[in-house]
Amino acid sequence: MVTSNGEYELRSDKALVLCRTALEKFDRSEELTEEDKTKLEKAAKLYETMMLYRPTAVEPAFQAGRTYFAVGNTDMAEASLNQAILSGEEILRQSTANGNASVKEATRLTLAEARYVRSLIYQSVGDFKTAFADADYAAQQVNNSPNYLSARASCSLQLGNMQPAMNDIAYALKLDPGHKRSLQIANLIDAEYRATQAGKGATQPDGQNPPPKTSN
Repeated sequence: MVTSNGEYELRSDKALVLCRTALEKFDRSEELTEEDKTKLEKAAKLYETMMLYRPTAVEPAFQAGRTYFAVGNTDMAEASLNQAILSGEEILRQSTANGNASVKEATRLTLAEARYVRSLIYQSVGDFKTAFADADYAAQQVNNSPNYLSARASCSLQLGNMQPAMNDIAYALKLDPGHKRSLQIANLIDAEYRATQAGKGATQPDGQNPPPKTSN
């Protein structure tokens, strides 16, 4: 249990050291070792104690959500992110009302990241409509993030909206030609496009551009 601000800060530092490298690997879609997972689980427990000490703080709830998602605990990840988003939305309203621009901007960016991670959770359980809403929010807040664009594209593709998916992936690859997730989705789009073309006798669908080219 955290009983002071000083202990809160110490636990925050310790959790960051435990999870930083593993989360970076997870974000790059690299396989996590058992040691990575153990460190992430320890970090998540530290973030939980911080959440109890400061129930309305966004950062520990957000970090707990990211950490739980990385180890595959989607229920705890979603619950933590829901708390982070609820608190963040209230802080955003307050900072907008009182004109605190720095807090507003920091909270806006954290909310975008939290909604992005929650979108990945919803995608992992097949709820692509809800996932799209979160990914769309993130991409509208930060429109030059290949992560957010690829998440929205993935949802669009699963929902049968090919052209928006193509547009997002084309822009994501323009921003980062080597973005791994965007390249994977581009390949899926290409396969879907080819299947559609074959089914329609090579007649290009009205208003639909060719899929983005990859380096593969």
